[in-house]
Amino acid sequence: MKKSLFLLLVALLGVWIGAHWWRTASADRPEFRTAPVVRGDLVIAVSATGTVEPVETIDVGARIPGMIKNFGPDPNQPGKTIGHNSRVREGDILAQLDDAPHQADLKKAIANLKLAEGELARAEARLRQAERAYRRAKVLVGTNSDADYENAEATYEITKAEAITAAAKLDLAKAAKEEAEIQLGYTVIRSPVNGVVIDRRVEVGRTVVVGLNAPSLFLLATDLSRLLVRAAVNEADIGDIRIGQPVTFKVDACRDQTFSGTVSQIRLNASMAQNVVMFDVVVDVDNTSQKLLPYVTAKLQFEVARRSNVLLVPNQALRWQPTLAQVSPAVRRELPPSALREALDASGEEGAKKVEFDAPTVWVVAADGFVRPIHVQTGLSDGINTEITGGDLKVDTPIVINAVREAQPDFVKSFISQVVNTKK
Repeated sequence: MKKSLFLLLVALLGVWIGAHWWRTASADRPEFRTAPVVRGDLVIAVSATGTVEPVETIDVGARIPGMIKNFGPDPNQPGKTIGHNSRVREGDILAQLDDAPHQADLKKAIANLKLAEGELARAEARLRQAERAYRRAKVLVGTNSDADYENAEATYEITKAEAITAAAKLDLAKAAKEEAEIQLGYTVIRSPVNGVVIDRRVEVGRTVVVGLNAPSLFLLATDLSRLLVRAAVNEADIGDIRIGQPVTFKVDACRDQTFSGTVSQIRLNASMAQNVVMFDVVVDVDNTSQKLLPYVTAKLQFEVARRSNVLLVPNQALRWQPTLAQVSPAVRRELPPSALREALDASGEEGAKKVEFDAPTVWVVAADGFVRPIHVQTGLSDGINTEITGGDLKVDTPIVINAVREAQPDFVKSFISQVVNTKK
């Protein structure tokens, strides 16, 4: 009985010692967070913000003063008048000004035209009569006195001048009538193009006052199936922008959709914003779906370069550097003695010195639980991932991006001292 109890105690003690040793050994080893190497596409882009705008907008105004009497009928919505979002064709009536004063002016012009026609007819009749008298006086120049001949000649010349004056007055009356008709026509405001009414800026009853510039009553966009984005690009990035360059962008109104376009203009008239030179870049956009609305803010990405189906690693993995305590012992033996001495002389704990290489390096977890380096050649980077163009890396290889738990450095000093003394 006592022997069995003794054996049981020995067994429990062995289990306790083994567990304690396992916990101690595990505590000596670091833990790492990794990310896999992936194969995919890498796009280098220049970011900018801009505004979605119609390709062409037209301000429709009034050429003459007057009061808004009514709006034209909406051609696509029977019973409604022209308003916001109305689609119109060239020549459609947008609004009607009060035409009563211009109707009166036209009637007056017509009356004046009739008076001028009568005056001309009378002048022409008098001219014909004076011409006949003048001819008779010429025939009878030897019989009648010189005074009779001179009077006939003078009367003929006067009536001829009166006829010319009457004809000129008739021309003036005709021009006045045409002008009155034109002014009356201006009371009807028509659409100059096929398009969409983006804004109606007046209401019925408002008096339009015409100054040096015609007041804007309607804002029309010619075609909302084609839009443009006017983007402001920093001077540091404008060198990467070119005509025909593909662009993608998002708007808050359609967060889950990415729109595309093409650079059509790089405008040379730069502007200054907060001491930064900005250039206007125009991007053509197809809006056949009509999902984009004018004047929303766009967040653009100008594609500068693209790599397809390449190995990619997170930039965080290239930036991460292990401490000496996290490096596999087999790798530590290959480190130069100068680096090992620096680790011993560090102001902090031994082993806290970062291991650095001149070449781009990523780290993988070795079989002993520590890390070992893999030197790589890098290509393009988008700020998040970097293209790998050379090195012993394969898809799905887990590479270290940071350490979850540091290794206990107590054993490192003795290891370093041993290696250093050996190499001496």
